[in-house]
Amino acid sequence: MKKVLFVSLLSIFCINNNSAQYYFGAGLYFDTLIPLGNLTDYNYEYRIGYGLNAELMLEMTEGFHITLSSGYSVFECKTHSDFTLSIIPVYLGLRMYPLYGSFMPYLNVEGGINFMFQDAYKELEPEEVQKTKLGFGLGGGFLFLESEFLKLDLNILYNFINTKTISSKFISCKFGVAFGL
Repeated sequence: MKKVLFVSLLSIFCINNNSAQYYFGAGLYFDTLIPLGNLTDYNYEYRIGYGLNAELMLEMTEGFHITLSSGYSVFECKTHSDFTLSIIPVYLGLRMYPLYGSFMPYLNVEGGINFMFQDAYKELEPEEVQKTKLGFGLGGGFLFLESEFLKLDLNILYNFINTKTISSKFISCKFGVAFGL
């Protein structure tokens, strides 16, 4: 799966069309994560999480952007204060903008790999469990034009991570700045 993601990204960014002009952008975000039900296979209940994310954007045509995002998110366990769940997502996505101007709403679809690091019990001793799981996000947001190259970005995504026994779901609320485009 990692090879497929890498080849897909490489082909998208290596497209050479002399008649088209592509615009690049980047964004930095603070993320608040609201867990929905159990987040992991170990059925621990987690508090609201937080994280930082970075995103690269490529405008393919007016109204469609391809995104590549990654970050670091942390959830603390309610029942065991020493235990945490850390997630490093690497997602490829598509943003669709129906309107352009100083206020730009958009729809967002993304999918990719989640590197998960979790503390767990094993004979009353803490042990770190590492997993790589597929996931996707679906949501929307708004870009507010601050200047020609600086935009404020607010978005909400429903996230789903595929695990063996249960589904890990959470809502992420991101706020940040986007440069370029």
